[in-house]
Amino acid sequence: MSRDAVQLGYFDATDRLYPGQIADFATSRDNSTRGFPAETELVAGRGAVRGTDIIIDNDNPMNQPAPYTLKAPDGATVDADFIGIVIRTESCTNSGDDEAAYAANTMATATYKRGDGHVIGAKTSVAVAAGDPVYMSIDVAQAPNLPVGEFTNAAGAGVIEITGIKWHAQAAAGTVGRIEL
Repeated sequence: MSRDAVQLGYFDATDRLYPGQIADFATSRDNSTRGFPAETELVAGRGAVRGTDIIIDNDNPMNQPAPYTLKAPDGATVDADFIGIVIRTESCTNSGDDEAAYAANTMATATYKRGDGHVIGAKTSVAVAAGDPVYMSIDVAQAPNLPVGEFTNAAGAGVIEITGIKWHAQAAAGTVGRIEL
């Protein structure tokens, strides 16, 4: 009698974690990522929000485009606009700040929904602890300490709380932490 193999555990990334990297094997096997047209430049490991609606004029259910674009947050962004964290893939190019990014008017991949359990690498400018709330920068005046779309655990001017997600583990200031969607 043969016995089927059963995987009993999943492991965190064992090497350096990059912004936008899926941080563990459990979440990388989930199919809840999706391609969206990028309305603005989208940097890996930063938040992406709902952009312009796309009119779907296609009767083929196997070839439906995304219903809206993704864009970087701005001063008018609210929690309900948050879609996910931009995933780092081979399609990324270098941004002006030498970070992995998708250029405007290209296809970008972002985690489709919060609450799906993905654990993703994201830069943190402050020390964070497991379970801390997640706030996203929406104000260009925060840069360079907290560029638009980056995350922190501290409330304040120029940031909004992203409900339903949390910091997954402890991380030191100036490193790449893990956010659980």
